[in-house]
Amino acid sequence: MQEFYKKALLALIVLLLVDALLAVFFVYQAFPTRTLLPRHTDGARPHFGTYSDVSTGGRSTVRLHDASRDRLRFDFTLRETAYPFVAADLVLDDDKGRPVLEDWSRFRTITFVAKCAPATSLMMEVSIFDEKLSRPGQFATYVPPRTYFSCSEQGMPVTLDLARLMIPEWWFPARKQDLARQAYRLDKVGKIMFGTRAVT
Repeated sequence: MQEFYKKALLALIVLLLVDALLAVFFVYQAFPTRTLLPRHTDGARPHFGTYSDVSTGGRSTVRLHDASRDRLRFDFTLRETAYPFVAADLVLDDDKGRPVLEDWSRFRTITFVAKCAPATSLMMEVSIFDEKLSRPGQFATYVPPRTYFSCSEQGMPVTLDLARLMIPEWWFPARKQDLARQAYRLDKVGKIMFGTRAVT
């Protein structure tokens, strides 16, 4: 009889271990995570860039300081103009220099540490390719949902809900689109950009 209890206890322990492993697996699958700049084996590589109001007649400056797999650092100076703006962005290119679209549809949030001096608010924008409106590589034609976040000199963790980004109102008349068309899908992300607001 004691042999039966030993086998039953062993079976229970094995069942509990399998149950725990399955629980961990399903929780991990329910909340997928990965670094923003994963290693790509298909020849895709990150390309960092900057953008400022110089393209619209302004005099603001921006300079990439440190861009690596785990950090995007840039310095900027805003100059007086109607809409001062600077940004640093990340685009994935293939081995021929063509933009690659990423599928972010299974991700719900993006988390990072935001550090800036002086403390202020910054913007994160995602450029999404739309089959009807966008032209490959011309990011001005992509749908640009965005949100704002605070940053401090000490650095602060930021988690942004990717389902709650807002498409700026000016984009709709510029693309001759209905203002009520606020929906977007994250299945063809072409670029992610961090930048200033006009009043930063």
